[in-house]
Amino acid sequence: MSSRDTFYSKLKQFDAYHKIALSIPAFTQSMRFLSYGAYRALELSLGTRHPHERVLDQARKLQRDSPTRPDTGPVVLFFTIRGWFAHIATQVVLAKALEQRGAQPVFFLCDGGLSQCDFKPSSDPFVTSPLCWRCQGFARRLLKAFELPLVTLSDLPTSKTELKVELHSLSLEEIRSLRQGEDILYKVALPSIQRSLLRGDPGEGKPAERTIRGYVEATSQFLQTAEQLISQLRPQTVVGMNGLFSAEHAMRRVCIRRRIPFVNYELGMRNQTVLFDRNRPSAHFHVDELWKAWCSHDLSATEHAELDCFLLEKSEGQQGQNLWPTIDSDEQSLCQRLHIDLSKPTAVLFTNILWDSSLFGRDAGFNSMYHFIQETISWFGKQHAFQLVIRIHPAEVRLPMLESRDCVGDRLRQDYPTLPSNICIVEASDPADSYVITEIAHCVLTYTSTIGLEAAIRSRQVLVAGTPHYRDRGFTCDLQGPASLPADLALAMSCDHPPASHETLARRYAHMFFFRFMQNFPWVQDQPRGQRRLHLDHLSDLAPGEHPVLDRLCAGILNDEPLTELPS
Repeated sequence: MSSRDTFYSKLKQFDAYHKIALSIPAFTQSMRFLSYGAYRALELSLGTRHPHERVLDQARKLQRDSPTRPDTGPVVLFFTIRGWFAHIATQVVLAKALEQRGAQPVFFLCDGGLSQCDFKPSSDPFVTSPLCWRCQGFARRLLKAFELPLVTLSDLPTSKTELKVELHSLSLEEIRSLRQGEDILYKVALPSIQRSLLRGDPGEGKPAERTIRGYVEATSQFLQTAEQLISQLRPQTVVGMNGLFSAEHAMRRVCIRRRIPFVNYELGMRNQTVLFDRNRPSAHFHVDELWKAWCSHDLSATEHAELDCFLLEKSEGQQGQNLWPTIDSDEQSLCQRLHIDLSKPTAVLFTNILWDSSLFGRDAGFNSMYHFIQETISWFGKQHAFQLVIRIHPAEVRLPMLESRDCVGDRLRQDYPTLPSNICIVEASDPADSYVITEIAHCVLTYTSTIGLEAAIRSRQVLVAGTPHYRDRGFTCDLQGPASLPADLALAMSCDHPPASHETLARRYAHMFFFRFMQNFPWVQDQPRGQRRLHLDHLSDLAPGEHPVLDRLCAGILNDEPLTELPS
């Protein structure tokens, strides 16, 4: 890690002091200004060496040779709420590619004034208006460098909501049922509320109350904003991130009502990849149509090799988030330390983070993931010939600034002070290698975790309780609910490994998911933070015919064509 990246790492640790606001709310404003000062000092000390300044200089040079912006053509609205580098840079690359295909991209940026927002130190449960410059400052300057038109919240005729006074007179129960037209505001806002509080259950108390009231008010404002933007700009298509967080959720709902395509995206699990969807949250990985097209495709030797290479890199932390500085991969010592009895048939249950958007709306026959865990514990507690290992997701405690406040481990310790001897919990903080634990498993239980797909590739029986993207694909046992769970678990624990056809199908699905649904997007480098840049020599590199992924994405945005590769 370079010295600059070390500096960034230490600076992010400074943000953790916003946690003081949870116990001493009076310090909240002071912490915001201290954070503002620290980041501003970083900018000034690095000057032109700051990675954002280098990207801006690069953007200005690229723009000098830019093709003339079209005077007519379909308007594409980029609904940009968070100024995170990876996202604003991704959207700018798409916008410049669309310009060269005759479109007129226009950006919307929030310019502050919201009662609650998603861009802030996540340890601070309250809106951080003094830090708005960190969100929109760079985004605004990057759009200016690329000469892309911009509309802001304050430009709109009615940017303020009248709801704030009413909210203060309502109880939380009344707020949760508050409607604006067809929309229940709390339900639209809930994924953002959960992420902001880092809780699956928003809970009680002042932080929860302020956050809920703030997001309900902001969601009301964004529903109005979406209507105004569409009426004013008349876009052919709207492009946004994720499609599930409150602002984009509001825009998606308005677009569907107004019959305007809402194309949304997320960053992929492979480095420098993206995934797209239309009118549905991209975070839920809707791949039904894509899988139908590729389910009969036999992988070539090259495709098998690239899948194996990716899965190995993922298991070593080279792809996606690396949560561990060190990891315990010695099976014998790991089992001895955790008191795992290798003589017993073992089921391993992998949990999700309770507030993660991957859980939102993904229940099937169980009320929640935790309900599924409780039912599973109940069955294994009576079956002493078998063993259950519950692997709590490391990201509960290992994501800097996103440490969960509503933890599966805490709930289990409270509800089960003493567990039967055949049930073992591997804590989120434990460095045990989850892939080694998978290898000792007779079967693997998941709710929505993608490790269920990886376990199927490793020839393990996989029982799925929620509705992840790989449910009902032919290589998992899809649980229906508490009534049938005992029979399903008894059958799984008494059967041998699944047939070889399951592994073949799982590999075929995994390649489709990781290499076709997640598409290469090499133009934006986000990590390490000190080396952020755009991988572009000329804007003509984004022209039609230069890259099949850009051609496909632009055709999908402009012409409602498929956003993913289909067999020829």
